[in-house]
Amino acid sequence: MGMSIRAYAIRRGVSHTAVRKALSSGRITAEPDGTLDPDKCDAAWAANTNQAQTRKPPDQGSIAGNPSEQGPDYQKARAIKEAFQAKLAQQEYQKRARELVKADEVRQATARSFGLVRDRMRAIPFRLGPVLAVTTEASEIVRLLKQEIDDALNGVADEIVNDDA
Repeated sequence: MGMSIRAYAIRRGVSHTAVRKALSSGRITAEPDGTLDPDKCDAAWAANTNQAQTRKPPDQGSIAGNPSEQGPDYQKARAIKEAFQAKLAQQEYQKRARELVKADEVRQATARSFGLVRDRMRAIPFRLGPVLAVTTEASEIVRLLKQEIDDALNGVADEIVNDDA
């Protein structure tokens, strides 16, 4: 028993119009009752059809129609692209809002600040040594040391603030 044109088209994975064109051009033939014998039609279709002119459906998940190169489908690729662009936009916003700074700039500023602290702390013994040499009161020595350390640290803070202004 044969098949209808539409049923054969579905079986072949083509449109019913393609089957009608194949019939009218003589590439395939119908049975006397007008139905199509699928085995005969498949053989005739393969023998009488120029494969270079057939349309092949694109391979899902392939890149540029090459099935050996598997890649993400369009929706996944689009989602990845959109997420990446959103992250770039967020970074640009943070940079413009001065929330984002370059790591090298932070390292340089940190090194400068610690250098100031080091220099001021190392100067304390030279400034305080002569005063402490004549002082015998422990409470006075502690007070002088604390005041000198506070002055050194406040000086560093003032210098850093003035540097940024």
